[in-house]
Amino acid sequence: FNNRSEDATRKFGFDGRVRLNNDFSIAASGWQEDFLDTDMQRRAGRVLGEYRTNNSSVRAGLTYAHDRIADGSVKESTLVQIGGSHRLMNNRLELDAQTEFALGGKDDSIDFPARHRFGARYAVSQDVNLVASYEIAEGDSIKARNFRAGFDLKPWAGARFTASGNQQDINE
Repeated sequence: FNNRSEDATRKFGFDGRVRLNNDFSIAASGWQEDFLDTDMQRRAGRVLGEYRTNNSSVRAGLTYAHDRIADGSVKESTLVQIGGSHRLMNNRLELDAQTEFALGGKDDSIDFPARHRFGARYAVSQDVNLVASYEIAEGDSIKARNFRAGFDLKPWAGARFTASGNQQDINE
């Protein structure tokens, strides 16, 4: 499949994860994306720390995006990310929540608005999971609500099939 959203772009960067011990890891990524049909450019980076226990995880991080728009204006987003998940019912039910909010009021980038997401995953069997999430995204350029529900199938070792339905309400 061809990702049409990245046509006429040049993108380079790095992506890495370091496990400091059995419970704690740090992930970082950074990239520059040039849109070849226009003079638009994005420089972005993300760092995220995650602490895991047997049934829970907590994560915190920072995302920065600097977009130069075709008209020469600059849009920036600096977001703090905080989230966590917890598994219940012998690990059959996983609840997850995450928030990303603007640091210093900077959430101009349309792709990096403030977001709040709640999700759940329920294991019907070892190979079938029901999944659902609700996300609220609000920034200077976008206001959106997104509900997604579906399932994850693992028909054999190494294979995975995912299907979901989605309802969005977007005001751009």
